[in-house]
Amino acid sequence: MADVPTRLKALQHTLTQLSLQPPRCLWLSETDSTNQQLQKLPIGAGEAVLLIADQQTQGKGQAGRVWQSPQGNLYLSVCLPLKQPLQGRLALEAALAIVQAPLLSSLIGLGVKWPNDLYHQHGGELRKFGGILIEAKSAQQVIIGVGINLTFMQSYVHDQSVTDLSSLLHAPVAVPTLASQVYLALVQAVQQFEQNNQTLPARFSRYDLMANQGVQVTLPNQRLVIGRADGVAADGALRVICNNSLELIYSGQLRRIC
Repeated sequence: MADVPTRLKALQHTLTQLSLQPPRCLWLSETDSTNQQLQKLPIGAGEAVLLIADQQTQGKGQAGRVWQSPQGNLYLSVCLPLKQPLQGRLALEAALAIVQAPLLSSLIGLGVKWPNDLYHQHGGELRKFGGILIEAKSAQQVIIGVGINLTFMQSYVHDQSVTDLSSLLHAPVAVPTLASQVYLALVQAVQQFEQNNQTLPARFSRYDLMANQGVQVTLPNQRLVIGRADGVAADGALRVICNNSLELIYSGQLRRIC
């Protein structure tokens, strides 16, 4: 593996080739959490910052869960300016933009588990390969963290089936190339969010792994909602049909049930 300065230079070169206004780029050999580092970093209004780490010692997932973060995977966070209040809809836009990035778009079976988990479906089995964690830095700034498996991770994760992008592509993945594509995807996701694009339900349906499935959602207050997933609303809420009535869910832990 090339040293950090060499990989950082490759990343900056790739971002320039994509005709992006290059963000401030940071690459660490190790950190506690890329999101946490950006929370602590002074970032000017309107400034974009991209931070990558080779490994995390306190990687964070949804609902405070641990994100296993050994070397060899992509751990990336971006801080971007935001012109309107943060809503859960941004997580869906981010997930959709990532699965449509050039390195991923050719893969069959990629999808999203509401609101922001990235999966590969094969033979009816769902295997997770990535996730997104979105946090506000300020009223006008959002931090979007992305973790994508690039190496074998099942020995680290015991409560679910996982896979990795290198196995799916049958080839090693260059982190600078993937990171630049993910950064561009997140910039585009924020643009879609700020445009309040009403086509979200139709766009999400192409990648919705829970559509028409029996599901159970554990709400933040621990109430259980059990029913049939019926896509998403324009504001990003999960639609669940329960006893012939519709329930809109904005936050909760979703799982498929038989």
